[in-house]
Amino acid sequence: MELINRLQFQDMEDYTINYLGVKEEMIIENAALKLISHINLEQRQSFAVICGVTQNGSYGLAIARNLITLGKFVDIYIVESSTIPSESFKYQFEILKKMDSNIHYLETIEELENFPKDLNRVNTLIDSIVGIEWDNNFHGTTEYVIDSINKSRIYTISVDLPSGMDYDTGDVNISSVESDLVVTFEKMKKGLLENNNLHKIEIKVENIGLLKRGRDVRHKTY
Repeated sequence: MELINRLQFQDMEDYTINYLGVKEEMIIENAALKLISHINLEQRQSFAVICGVTQNGSYGLAIARNLITLGKFVDIYIVESSTIPSESFKYQFEILKKMDSNIHYLETIEELENFPKDLNRVNTLIDSIVGIEWDNNFHGTTEYVIDSINKSRIYTISVDLPSGMDYDTGDVNISSVESDLVVTFEKMKKGLLENNNLHKIEIKVENIGLLKRGRDVRHKTY
């Protein structure tokens, strides 16, 4: 099994998006559809998608949008919305706003207090708070949000890897989402194998259209 680390994955993104010119939105859409393909949509009709304002969060927003188009009930929760969002997050978020989606912000004490019981409206959680961006520290309310997810015991799917887990080592500095399923992209991540607590978790690897950097080949110009 081929493993990749954070830098290798970032290099694949850079080569595919910035050199080859593949639109990042296409990569995100691929990721969203591949993750949804692992959900039993007959059994799972209601979702809470918990997103950071990160690249990982942009995957979550695309997943939420596609679930809505499939007729599912979807609550979207935005974590740490006061931080600067990624460009990919802003793009996906603007689309969802036009769709009149159920968007909630986890900022005030009241919103945070309501969050655990609001999760009981759904039977599936999507964790897209933070992935490759994780820097061994949480800001604001994220630790509380993750604790609420774990205490809910609701079936949870993590995007790329559980939020709060180091991409390369699998270490958890504070807390991480206790996932039932992880859908990771392109190659198995080193951190997913290094973390000994993940041996009972289902992990799926999906290709989303990223390419490794290779030698240039001359082609005819049209």
